[in-house]
Amino acid sequence: MYSLLQACTGPEVDEEITLAHELHEGEAIPRPCTRCSFARNPMTAAAERVAEIKLREALQADTSKAGRAKYAKWQLDRAKAHRMVKCGPSAVSLFRVARRRKHLCHLHVAKLNLPKTPWKWGLLNNCSDDARQQVQEKLAEFGHHLDLRRKDAGRDGSKKWFTGEAWGRLIAGDGKSPGGPVAIATFLVIMLDDLQDRGVDAGSETAAATPAPAAAAPATAAATATATAT
Repeated sequence: MYSLLQACTGPEVDEEITLAHELHEGEAIPRPCTRCSFARNPMTAAAERVAEIKLREALQADTSKAGRAKYAKWQLDRAKAHRMVKCGPSAVSLFRVARRRKHLCHLHVAKLNLPKTPWKWGLLNNCSDDARQQVQEKLAEFGHHLDLRRKDAGRDGSKKWFTGEAWGRLIAGDGKSPGGPVAIATFLVIMLDDLQDRGVDAGSETAAATPAPAAAAPATAAATATATAT
């Protein structure tokens, strides 16, 4: 995954600002665009930017259905020629906040969102409240203090999931956590023991709410006598 992300051809933040035809911090004129003829001449760069702003604002001013469609097409056609970067400050605001490669978004998905799905739907949703508590205690032994109670049981939402750094330590192993498949298997064993204790063998959507089977009622004296006579 890391090799794949490193091979990403997405533009750097500075290049995205240039492709949006916006000003870099502390600079008075736009930098030459690497995808079109915009601002290639420093003497006319400022005037070119003013002209483009006027064109963009004129297109935005038409709020009719046809006008919005025309503006959207203009931005899309332009973005296709500029590595999918739109024109104007709206394309820059997020870049200046992030200040790093878009790899951050991909890493967030790879390290947090993807494992969160099996963790929630495959593990916790199949655990009784007691099993959730056992998983929580085992995590604490590994150095991770999460709140795995159900939402309606007063769970602290800020502690329901790992940070990227904490998840990485859990999976990689750090002296407290055994890491890798052993760490995951530890929690699966807790869940499977819990399901077995409750007599659940199917139906993941209702597993957590399925109680253990009731003990068989003791046979009555009359029924015992009838069975014996038979």
